[in-house]
Amino acid sequence: MKKYYFIFLSLLITFVFPFIGVTAAEINRPDKPTFYDDFTDETKSVAKSENVIYESVDPQFDTAYITRSDTKSGYIIWKLDDLLYTNLSVVIYNGLDIDILDAVSLEASFDGENWSELEIEASSEGGSEWISYRITAYVKEPVKYVKVNLFDTGNAAWSVKIGNLALYNKADAPSIPDTSGTPNTGESSNEFFMLTISLLVASFTALAKRSYKHRIKYKTLSI
Repeated sequence: MKKYYFIFLSLLITFVFPFIGVTAAEINRPDKPTFYDDFTDETKSVAKSENVIYESVDPQFDTAYITRSDTKSGYIIWKLDDLLYTNLSVVIYNGLDIDILDAVSLEASFDGENWSELEIEASSEGGSEWISYRITAYVKEPVKYVKVNLFDTGNAAWSVKIGNLALYNKADAPSIPDTSGTPNTGESSNEFFMLTISLLVASFTALAKRSYKHRIKYKTLSI
């Protein structure tokens, strides 16, 4: 029976652990961006509204964040030549019933004056007191500016924060995924994880039953 435990453990290490590791890495920092901002250097952004502020060391997370000084809507802008893809980390205080799509939006511009709102994908990455989200968006044609809008949600100014920003130019952008069907809400990752676990458990159960039947048959023949 021991060999079946080793088989099960091997499957677990092969399929589940790498998945968990990749997810954790994506939460900490997006993969190979052209431009990355962890918000420790205010000169990396090119413009912002007066009420958008940098928190150099957030006491809750011990990392830098950007938020608002009041409940009014605000914005902040970054520039990158041939910008094609944006990856943004957002955290929202739990318990205030804030919808991520009502709290944050992305806009793109060629000249920094005329803006078009981008269709975004918002994936929940979990959390308890603070809920983490990953917001991503592609533009149809390369642009030079991206604007992050933080909206008035009727709650505390600090209830919505952005944690880091990764921008990709045309050469570095990941392949555009198939966005047909329902929008991504972050459930697909959890479903994949649970499916993997279920398959592994089912495989182990089948192996255990097979081993048990083999032992019963062997004992019967021995008698």
